[in-house]
Amino acid sequence: MIRFAAAACCCLVLVSPVPAEAQARVDKLALVFQDIFGPNGLRVNSEQVLPDGSTHSAHFNGAFQSNFNQMNVALASQLTALPLPSPAAGFTYSFDGATGTFVRSTQSFGPILTDRAETIGRGKFSFCYSVQFFSFDSLEGMDLSAVPAVFTHDDFQLGGGRADVVTTQNSVEASVAQATSVLTYGITNRLDVSVAVPLVHTRLSVRSDARIIRIGTPDDPAIHFFRDEDLFDGHGSDRQFFSSGSATGLGDVIVRLKATALREGLRALAFGVDVRAPTGDEMDLLGAGAPG
Repeated sequence: MIRFAAAACCCLVLVSPVPAEAQARVDKLALVFQDIFGPNGLRVNSEQVLPDGSTHSAHFNGAFQSNFNQMNVALASQLTALPLPSPAAGFTYSFDGATGTFVRSTQSFGPILTDRAETIGRGKFSFCYSVQFFSFDSLEGMDLSAVPAVFTHDDFQLGGGRADVVTTQNSVEASVAQATSVLTYGITNRLDVSVAVPLVHTRLSVRSDARIIRIGTPDDPAIHFFRDEDLFDGHGSDRQFFSSGSATGLGDVIVRLKATALREGLRALAFGVDVRAPTGDEMDLLGAGAPG
């Protein structure tokens, strides 16, 4: 019984139909959405012969690729908005010459992702290193694991075979890992300058499950089909497209100035400014591509 069950399972695996799959890896992450269906957009196979003797070229258009290019912009903007660890977070100690001991010079541990008013002190250096990981599961309220899109034929208004459509269910996975080194120097007791150098790893993948809906050609699958070698006539209706890429490199370097304007007992007020240099590759979604 055990051997029979195992053999049956093997047979089921071997004969179960598997949708055809087209995979693509891009050199630049910004092209993942643009090239998921290939450099010429979504095309299906056709055996229809035109009056001039050529074979019908079935090209379907949709707003999916152009609309989701906004994802590139969203990712780049998120990279520039990632919080930097506070160089003044944690307890600091200074040496008291009168007692010959170290005494704590800060009153609180301080925040990690925001900054507090204390500076590190004139002539002092501070170095910190942080690792952050972010994954994206939605974009403007839309679930990235299930994004529907419909592609229509060229000149679909003419009807007939051009009335056929291709429906797709799309899944987008995006993640960013950032390791940041921050060096801070105290210019004066009230003014710090910091330089943050991020190393960024970005990964982006898109899967699209496409299906041909033959509205205009229900009785002739040879006009629009996805070639499937597992079928007798090769006229399949489903195909899976996949495009992915990853990149690792220097992100946008940030220079920060922080000045303590008011220090009174346990209260303090400081002002700061960040200047971002476009050192990250915009096409690989490692940076914003513009100073800020």
